[in-house]
Amino acid sequence: VGRVIGQGVALASMGTAAGLLGAWIMSRLLSQVLYGVPRFDILTYAGLSAVLLGVAALASWLPARRVARIDAARVLSDS
Repeated sequence: VGRVIGQGVALASMGTAAGLLGAWIMSRLLSQVLYGVPRFDILTYAGLSAVLLGVAALASWLPARRVARIDAARVLSDS
């Protein structure tokens, strides 16, 4: 279960990092158009990153927990 959650969170971390980089680049490009909006709001980026990683951990844990309860010997003998 831990390995599945770790892999899911690792993939989500890479995606979040790529998204943060893209958001930073786009905020620099759009800063001249948007008035009254800070270029880099660390609280917003950190909060959204935490939410996304939490959702990824939950989305990895639910199916992993379900599969961990299945008896592998029984499943293999039925097929």
